[in-house]
Amino acid sequence: MDLIPLIGRDAAAVLSETRRATPPLRPSSPAVALWIFALLAGVFSAGLLAAAGWNLVLIVAALIGVMLILGKVIVDRWMGVLINEQNLMSLSRFQMAVWTVVVIASYFAYALFRMKAAGLGAVEAKGDLDPLNVTIDPHLLILMGISATSFVASPLILGTKKTQTPDSDVAVKTALVTGDSPAEVEDNRQGTLYANTKISDARITDMFQGDEIGNTMNVDLAKLQMFFFTVIAALAYLILVFRNLRTPDQDLGSLPVLSDGVVYALGISHAGYLASKGVDHTPNQQSASPE
Repeated sequence: MDLIPLIGRDAAAVLSETRRATPPLRPSSPAVALWIFALLAGVFSAGLLAAAGWNLVLIVAALIGVMLILGKVIVDRWMGVLINEQNLMSLSRFQMAVWTVVVIASYFAYALFRMKAAGLGAVEAKGDLDPLNVTIDPHLLILMGISATSFVASPLILGTKKTQTPDSDVAVKTALVTGDSPAEVEDNRQGTLYANTKISDARITDMFQGDEIGNTMNVDLAKLQMFFFTVIAALAYLILVFRNLRTPDQDLGSLPVLSDGVVYALGISHAGYLASKGVDHTPNQQSASPE
């Protein structure tokens, strides 16, 4: 059926140009499935064949590889898993991805190493016949819960700002420092939230900038603090897991225990991060005081 008479030739021309300018971002390629399968198979191979400790490194690399491939296939960006609905790289997505990799990699490194040891009779000597029975520290579960809460709560808090209308001069001021035109800022904004035009505009620096058009060119210290805490705690935990795996005769029946101080510090950091999102940083018509 010819759709041109129904939608008009001008509209058909626009539709045709749009289709040529925006190729499909989700190719159904067997090669993609093969790569993901190979990386997942690498997780098990690394745990069973690689030397203790280095199996953790290979598992982390394989899990990151899966995320990179999914990001490239789905949104045409290698770091696509970090990009949110405003076409910005999100810190809450970053810390969710980090702790997902840390916990899964640590558990698999322990479990698969114990499985290998059980085949050699090493685990049986300790009276533990279930290599997969690795206890996860409750502090780690709490930390994952905190990360998941921030991941879910962030868009909920920011969603209230999508109904707000900024003052007329805010877009002009923002355009002066971002290099965009006032029309671009106005067209792309979602309420008072700043948004990029295209997914390809997303940058790592987005994770440290304000969310609104009024503070998007300012460094958000709450985000910076949470980034530092997340990276340092995650790296420290992976180093501890690596050391335990490399220590001979180490009991690998439970993952390393996080200190109360680390959990408290990360919890406070996440609370400040969410509280900062709840504050209005952009003058808007709803909150503007009457003259």
